[in-house]
Amino acid sequence: MNDEIDKDVETASGSQTPDDQSKPGLKLGHRLGSRLKEFSFSVKVPPMKVPFDFSRLLHWRHFSFVHERKENAASRLRFYAFVLLLASLTYLVAVPFLHDYLVETWKLLPVGLAAALFTALAILQIKVFERHRLSLRLLLMGANVLCGVVLVGYLFFANTTGWYIESAMAASLKPAVWKELPETENLRILGQGTAGWYLHSRNLDNRQDAVGLPQLVRECSGDTCELWWQSAYSFKRGRIGSWLPRVLGSTQSILRVSASELETAGGATAGADTHFLFGQESVITELLFRFHHPISERAEATYHHNTDDSWSLLIPYITRRPTITGVMVPALGGVMEVSQNGWVRDHSVADATRLFPGSVLYPSVLARSYGEAYGHYRTGLVNVFVNESGIYQISEDPARPGENEQPYVQGFKALGEGSPLQEVIAFEPAGKQSFGLSELLFFDAQTGKAHVYSVPPTAGLHGPRRALKQATNADPETDWNAYSIQEPRLVVRPALAGSDGQQRFWLMTEVKNEGEDHTAVRLILTDMVTLKTKGFDSRAAMELYLQGI
Repeated sequence: MNDEIDKDVETASGSQTPDDQSKPGLKLGHRLGSRLKEFSFSVKVPPMKVPFDFSRLLHWRHFSFVHERKENAASRLRFYAFVLLLASLTYLVAVPFLHDYLVETWKLLPVGLAAALFTALAILQIKVFERHRLSLRLLLMGANVLCGVVLVGYLFFANTTGWYIESAMAASLKPAVWKELPETENLRILGQGTAGWYLHSRNLDNRQDAVGLPQLVRECSGDTCELWWQSAYSFKRGRIGSWLPRVLGSTQSILRVSASELETAGGATAGADTHFLFGQESVITELLFRFHHPISERAEATYHHNTDDSWSLLIPYITRRPTITGVMVPALGGVMEVSQNGWVRDHSVADATRLFPGSVLYPSVLARSYGEAYGHYRTGLVNVFVNESGIYQISEDPARPGENEQPYVQGFKALGEGSPLQEVIAFEPAGKQSFGLSELLFFDAQTGKAHVYSVPPTAGLHGPRRALKQATNADPETDWNAYSIQEPRLVVRPALAGSDGQQRFWLMTEVKNEGEDHTAVRLILTDMVTLKTKGFDSRAAMELYLQGI
């Protein structure tokens, strides 16, 4: 019926003539017809439909669908948990055996990254230029392969060639310059070998033996600071009742001896409770380290006496870090702490420095490596192979390899924010005929930050190698076949009244080396400038000499 009304209205409105429009009655009819047409359209609106059939909610298939989704989610969760468990077990089982391979692989990290980068670029080129001309694709692919081979080859050469790695180490060192030598504090009288002999003589338990070489520590009580040599002891022999500590690698005790006294009466004490469930040579400690640091190498461990009277086993570790030239150079990565009960915590270098003051954290093997690299390549590769000037060597006696090797750990004053303990390396010009002291390189014994003191050409200072040869003049009547001279350490004192500069000496210890007897018998002091040499029977006598020289 609506269609008929629309048709009539349309006919009425469409049959108008100009004469009809001029009549008011007809105009009113037309308006009514328009309103009626609008009404007819509004009536034609179809009825509203329900967008969703809520009755489906009660259908059993809907509940089946929800249940199926929950089962799939649970299945995926179980699968991911299984993969995570399998990966963890694989890591725990494989890492101890693959640790050495992982360390070597990490050294070649730039090679792997470069190879992966150029492989990804090749795949991207295939996708992007697949519709371009074949000649263009071949050109781009050839350029990519050529650049990849050159870069990967360079990085492999740079990270497997010893002298190139050393040159990168020397370039990355960048030591700060000291205009004046720091003053020596707490003279270290005993050498490491003699300290080990004294500590062995202090051992009262025949079932245990020292583990590793003695380590130097610095402890302060108020304003007084002392240097100590200390060694850890553990069971080494099969005795009834000692099998469990031997299996666990427990540390039974820690003994100490004063590093600032010539006589054995310096004392040996390290506190009442110094027992560690897992010591520094324990298999469990080694496994814990490999789990925590699969790409790092262990350095020499030390024991730290905390302020709460507990002890901590500190294991610094060396890791490789990339340089701008793509060479992975060694660096101190951090410190792993093992508590007396076997709990492990990892510390950054900054945190370890704050938590364990007075302990030597920077590995001496790392300082030695950087020292050798710095002395040879500090002026650059071109100079080494072309001009060969300014090349240094470590000033030590080559006739006794493995003995008296630098760096020597010593205490100094007024070092600002740095540690008072420094690892010292002395340099002289390369060659057997040069004895003049050229530079002194210092490494912070905790952070490894390097400083250098360049000897002015007019100073005329002599190095440790010359001092070792001069030391026998302290007593020409001594049978030097039965005695040896150990560790020429740096001694710097303030200038005396009327003198031009600081007092600078090399301090050495004369040691008896008959059989197992390594007793220190005398101190020998050699002036760096005049080579004047004098022997002392005690530290007190030497101090009086330095005060009145």
